[in-house]
This record gives sequence, structure tokens and C-alpha cells, in this order.
Amino acid sequence: YEKIKMLGCGHSLPYDIIDTRSCSMNLKLKQARQKKGYTTTYMAQELGISKPFYSQLENDRRTLSYKMAIKIADVLKTKPDKLFYDYFKERIK
Repeated sequence: YEKIKMLGCGHSLPYDIIDTRSCSMNLKLKQARQKKGYTTTYMAQELGISKPFYSQLENDRRTLSYKMAIKIADVLKTKPDKLFYDYFKERIK
């Protein structure tokens, strides 16, 4: 049987699928991190920031700079636009 996970953006998907088209930046970030098997502690260490600071970014309690977005995408081995395009696009409107 196939395990289904209800995502915070209203999608129900198998655990191994991440559909980021209409999800928030924060949910995309969390999903990408979890898919890689990374902890928030690992992310913070790789980024050179504290774990609370990283958690605040992931939970929308800190403003994400473009420089940090690039670093995060690098750690997650993805392109920044995949995770953050919609977030930055909304901020410049």
C-alpha cells in the first residue's frame, strides 16, 4: 500500500514525491531538506548559522536574504529558483 502525506499547501502526495508548484517557500525548503535526509542541525552547520536561526528561516520567522537562499540551494544541491523564485517574486511586487 502507498503511504500518503498531506502537505501544508493542500496536496496529498506519496512520501517520496515533492510537488512544490503551489507550496510556500518554507514548505518547499522543509520538504527538500527532509528528502535529502538532512536535519536542521546539519543545515545550520553547513550554512555557518545557528540551529535556531535556520529553524526561523524554515518557519517563516526570519526574512530570507538572496545570499542565504543561494547558500541553502547549494547545500541542498538544487537551483535557488526551484525553492525560492516565487518567494522573491512576491517580495518585489
